[in-house]
Amino acid sequence: MSRHYKGDRILSLYLRMLDGESIHKLNYTLEEGVTPRTFDRDIQTLRNCLSEHYLGVEVLYDKARDSYRISDLPTAGSLSFVEGYLLLKALLHDQILRDDEIAGLADSILPLIRGPDRKALQEIFQGDILRYVSPPHGQALMKLMEDLLLVIRKQQKICLRYDLGAGQHKKNVLPLALEHGENEVYFLFSVDQDGGGAAIELSKIHSFTLLSAHFSMDENLRMQQEEMSRAIQNGLQENYKIKEMI
Repeated sequence: MSRHYKGDRILSLYLRMLDGESIHKLNYTLEEGVTPRTFDRDIQTLRNCLSEHYLGVEVLYDKARDSYRISDLPTAGSLSFVEGYLLLKALLHDQILRDDEIAGLADSILPLIRGPDRKALQEIFQGDILRYVSPPHGQALMKLMEDLLLVIRKQQKICLRYDLGAGQHKKNVLPLALEHGENEVYFLFSVDQDGGGAAIELSKIHSFTLLSAHFSMDENLRMQQEEMSRAIQNGLQENYKIKEMI
């Protein structure tokens, strides 16, 4: 007679497999005092439960060892089919990055897709990636985005160099945020702690240098940033473009 209720046995099975243990049928029936038929039913119940909850794992049978184990768990950072689909769809639709950057991101995303879904997703997007057209500015933006996000996080003042009209300009600014508009990413900043905010397309930024001073993201700056972000999201970025500050 079994020493545990069915629910306890199944939970115990799952936890042992989760720890990497292979469960040998004969040994388990002796340990738990159950018949082989009861063991088979427990395994099937566990399989049904894992399937119903879409956990991305299953119970596998090792015929050579007459034992059962759990399949490899999705590793940290892995993506489901729909997560990968939505990411790639958004990247292609935004048309913000250059074609080589899109191809590189796809190469980074696809290996994270679980199991056979990876090949299916690759087949769906292969043609779209090959046909992708870079935005008119033709500039690589990912490294600049990475550098700007770092100074935004550190709240460090910078000297911004940017192209506007026929010439290049520079201005000391407080970096606030990056915001996505239609086919563009905008860098949001303030000239000083109490001054008004402005925005510029990343494609117009030539470079920037770090200044020694840091700043505090107070309520005034936070309100500036939120107001500019809302404007850009609503297509009103012209209200904040840097040309108005020259």
